[in-house]
Amino acid sequence: MPLVDRSVARRVGVPLLVGLALVWVALMARDFMTLAKYDYQDLNHFTQGGQFVRDGLSPYTTAFTQVGNGLPYIYPPVWAIVFAPLSLLPTIVLRILWTGGTLIALWALVALSIRHLTAAEPGGRRQRLLLITAATVLTLPLGAVAEVLYFGQVGVFVVLACTVDAVLLRERRSRWQGVLVGIATAIKLTPALIIVHWVLTRQFRAAATATATTLACWGVAGLLLPKLVVDYFFGGFVFGIASRIGAERVNNQSLFGMLTRLFGETPPMPVYLALAGTVALVGLFLAWRAHRSGSLLTAIAIVGLTTVLVAPMSWQHHACWIIPALGAIVADGRSKVRLLGGLAALVALYSPTQGAQLAAYVGFTEFWNLLYVLLIAALAWLVWHSRPAAEAALPARFAAT
Repeated sequence: MPLVDRSVARRVGVPLLVGLALVWVALMARDFMTLAKYDYQDLNHFTQGGQFVRDGLSPYTTAFTQVGNGLPYIYPPVWAIVFAPLSLLPTIVLRILWTGGTLIALWALVALSIRHLTAAEPGGRRQRLLLITAATVLTLPLGAVAEVLYFGQVGVFVVLACTVDAVLLRERRSRWQGVLVGIATAIKLTPALIIVHWVLTRQFRAAATATATTLACWGVAGLLLPKLVVDYFFGGFVFGIASRIGAERVNNQSLFGMLTRLFGETPPMPVYLALAGTVALVGLFLAWRAHRSGSLLTAIAIVGLTTVLVAPMSWQHHACWIIPALGAIVADGRSKVRLLGGLAALVALYSPTQGAQLAAYVGFTEFWNLLYVLLIAALAWLVWHSRPAAEAALPARFAAT
């Protein structure tokens, strides 16, 4: 029987999958006890920003840090406007809606990331849905995903929006390609690197649409809250974000954080810009090569992981890009080596409590940004050693469902 007709369980090995599932259940149970102490801190932070806007106050003042968790508000004004009405909801209702929405978005992101695998899986629609759900459960104890859930962060929504835009809408030649990345850039800034990627890969219409959407979102924010927009973009706030939060924390796994820990103080800006610029250029080149080969998922995963490295601040929950990266590694599952490689990466990326515990245990604080570099390297190696457009065409059976 051809390998493509064999199930994932048979290709990987049922004992290995059962053992991994049992370990995962134990890890998830422990996380519910160890991470619950964070009690939706970031969601509370977003809500506080929305409350300030409703009260006619600026969240970019020192008054904001005197309430809540004591941290400054570093998000663009668009995000504060989004949370202005959401801050009216009772806390428990908002938490339930936010967590439920995150889990649904996570399932959709996993489904999109492993659709080539599920397309090659024998069986009907029910079997494929079961496989997607099982894969989603496996992502829950990943450091990035666990932090998103326990802090109430937005990472899964951002990555899903950008992946849908860069993969699905591109495949369908949709005139709306660029809108989702534009919205994501308006609230998070870092997805702007995707626009650069689109320019380099001659997706000019998508790049223009994303840029116009971002500017439109900021324009609306400027009309509603002109002072906040001026304070954020022209008051030196954006360039001082890292110093406001504490770039030296081990949780900050960007190159800027690594250099801050290495120098023992804020690194010289030319050093950071040179290193980040070099990494950005390499990442964009590798993404361009992946796009040329037809591997759209690989390309967007490389760009996303590159943003985690080059941004001044990158908490672990920013790295939900590991999900499309794992999907790109596994691909259609025809290769047992790729399947086992994906499982190995899945295990390596597990982290309770922000990666700080493991970093302290092994005495190597750059563990996580090294993993992101290795993921990019693995994706690049697979692109170079795969048949052109290996990911571009889905089996007819999947396309018909």
